[in-house]
Amino acid sequence: MARILVYEDDESLSILFQQIITSSGRICKVVSTPQEISSEAQTAQYDMFLIDMQNILHILVLNVLAMLMILLEKSNIYSPIQS
Repeated sequence: MARILVYEDDESLSILFQQIITSSGRICKVVSTPQEISSEAQTAQYDMFLIDMQNILHILVLNVLAMLMILLEKSNIYSPIQS
């Protein structure tokens, strides 16, 4: 049975996707945040991902910001300057 992960932040569309996909005999998991889609994709195996294209930019921006925060933390930029 096919497993489909849907990333949709609109609750009405989430319900619609869930109903359509499950009525066709497939397993559907709907998530509404980039953190949820990342976590779900790492913990379960899916045959297909459906992602609202408007959310792609949101995911990319958050990933870049997370990467920058890691780099800043590792480079000690926030450390006070000592003389």
